[in-house]
Parts: sequence; structure tokens; C-alpha cells
Amino acid sequence: MMFFLWIITFAIDFIIHFLFPALLGGLIVTGIVVALSDHGYDKAAAVVAFIGFLVVGYIIIF
Repeated sequence: MMFFLWIITFAIDFIIHFLFPALLGGLIVTGIVVALSDHGYDKAAAVVAFIGFLVVGYIIIF
């Protein structure tokens, strides 16, 4: 019984700490990059994408 509770707790912890921030951060960064590139700011879009990639990766790792 405790093993199943541990698996459920681990799954909830994984979703809250890893999956949700990664998806939300990815959507925010993608929205900003698409908006910038649509308005002709391609270099700024590349910088935002790179920084967003680092930030989302940092959130997932820590």
C-alpha cells in the first residue's frame, strides 16, 4: 500500500515541479518569440528564445 502511495506522490510532485513549469514557460517563450518574429525583430526573437531556453532548463533542473 505504501508503495502505491509513494508512486502517486512522486507522480504529483513530478507534474507540479517539472512538467507544469516546463510547459508554461515553453508556451510563454514561444508566444514572445512568435510575436517578435512576426514584427520583424528576428535577432531579438533569437535572443529571447535562447534566454527562455536557459531559464526553463534551470527551472526543470532546480
